[in-house]
Amino acid sequence: MSGYPPFMGSNNNTILSKIAHGKFSFKSVEWKLAPLELMVLIRKMLTYDTEERISLKDCLRDPWLLQCSKQRGYGYYIAVDCFNNLRVFAVSRAPSLF
Repeated sequence: MSGYPPFMGSNNNTILSKIAHGKFSFKSVEWKLAPLELMVLIRKMLTYDTEERISLKDCLRDPWLLQCSKQRGYGYYIAVDCFNNLRVFAVSRAPSLF
């Protein structure tokens, strides 16, 4: 939702290790501005244990997601910010591709 991955590290090996071990954080400024309900949903989605992780069906029924889907224009602004942040992140990781 912020355009920044919750798995951060100084190099790809560190990032991949964090992904493999389910270690994540929400440290960027954009995450600090995110609603608590969103953070709870994302934590459920990133739960390492697949038996404990929220299902897609339950995710789509999440109260925060349902509320957002009813707010006109809300998704557009998230998408624009997310896209811009993803582009900056991608360029910082692989500038030769851009």
